[in-house]
Amino acid sequence: MRAALTPSVGLFVDNAASFLTVSRSNYGNDNRSNGIENVTKALYKRSLGRSSGVDVSYRQDLRVLPDVPSTSLVGEASFWNLGDRDSLEATLQGEFQNNRYFTDPRSFDAVSRQRKITSGGSVEASVKPLKDTRVRVTSKFDLRQYRYRHDDAGMTGISSGLLGSDNSANSFDYKVAITQDISRRLSVGTYYLFREAIEDFGSLSAKQKVRTGELRIAATARPAEADSVYAEAIFSVTGYFSDRPGTFFSDRDRLMRYFGGGIAHAFNPFLSVMIEGSYRGFQQTYVSGTLSANNNHNAVYVVTSGVDWRPAPWIEVTNGFVLHASYVWYDYERVSGSDRNTLFRRAQWRSGWKISVSNRLTLEPSYSYRYEDFGQLLWRDQWVQKTNWDRRTHLPAFEMTYRPVASLKLKPSVSHEWKQSWEYEAAEDGKIRRVQRERFSRLSIQFDVDYSPGPKTNMTLSYQRRVQRSRLFADDTASQVVVSIRRKF
Repeated sequence: MRAALTPSVGLFVDNAASFLTVSRSNYGNDNRSNGIENVTKALYKRSLGRSSGVDVSYRQDLRVLPDVPSTSLVGEASFWNLGDRDSLEATLQGEFQNNRYFTDPRSFDAVSRQRKITSGGSVEASVKPLKDTRVRVTSKFDLRQYRYRHDDAGMTGISSGLLGSDNSANSFDYKVAITQDISRRLSVGTYYLFREAIEDFGSLSAKQKVRTGELRIAATARPAEADSVYAEAIFSVTGYFSDRPGTFFSDRDRLMRYFGGGIAHAFNPFLSVMIEGSYRGFQQTYVSGTLSANNNHNAVYVVTSGVDWRPAPWIEVTNGFVLHASYVWYDYERVSGSDRNTLFRRAQWRSGWKISVSNRLTLEPSYSYRYEDFGQLLWRDQWVQKTNWDRRTHLPAFEMTYRPVASLKLKPSVSHEWKQSWEYEAAEDGKIRRVQRERFSRLSIQFDVDYSPGPKTNMTLSYQRRVQRSRLFADDTASQVVVSIRRKF
């Protein structure tokens, strides 16, 4: 059930209540829960003049389920003054969350609690000192605190790991950006960013300070009406400092270099293509002589291409292809054939169709294929890969939108993901054999009904079901039903 109110000018209040049914099945254990979810939103807008004003928003999300309820409260206030040449925006925000979740994914006995408190703010000033030049100065601060409680008495900060231990973090950054329009078809820009953060995991005696400096240079051009080109380069240095060196944190520096660019061309209003490429290189150096053996490099190459085609007014076809390669090697283990030198590769292709059968019926089939492999990286006058495993994933999907009448919309969808993985092992005769290790499938079904009998009333029904089957992991089945009714007075 949902209600929307406007009690006064500039104030809007929206409340939605839903009934939930959640079914879970994992490792032979079944769990079924019935509950409710209530979401309240409030927004207040006040104009202080022709180009300035104040916005205040609040959101409350209550999810009442046995064993695993959750609460979320978010508030934000902002002031803005937007002029033709100069502008100023200031924002303050805060958030409180209290969530319960099942500690062990293999059972539904133990429950853990996470309490999250955050606050932050930002200020952005923009000025235009010259006709085609704009300068933006931004500053942000952020405070985060996480507190955990585990019902299992045996759970400690060490056993739950960094993500399950009490921790806090605060950060501050500022950014100065300049953009210059050299001509109608060419513009350049740059920015400098400085960030400082402190992370404290008190229960683990782990604390570190992080400082980052980053510089970006970019240019965009339109050599013709149907063409666009961009190029950018980013350089950053991050230092990690720990006053309590230990298992989790160590003093080190990380250098990052990024180079990227892309080009797009529209042959006609019905056919366009694009291609993008990037290189991102990381170099990590440890300050401690004892840990200097961990000095390493990581080079990531990505190539993306896409084609948008409209062969008929009622058909839209999109195709995308991604190539990804990540090399990791350690400075002092380059020739020794270390297992820590690795190469991960991925190739992915996706094709999607949007078929408008009529004004009431739209069909959207799609298919995605992904190939991945991972293995040891060996130096033989150049890098070569000794493959440890490879994986293939297929993901066909289908979505339909149908409006039998103007007030009713039906939207069923289904997807079926299945993947297989193989490992490479040495047999007794010394030959390398490819052995299948994993077969995984996930069937997802969703059916949405949206009914609006009048301009002030709206009702929705959403049903979701997921069935997973795996050779290595436990089978999992989950279902969820959400009913929502909205009435605007």
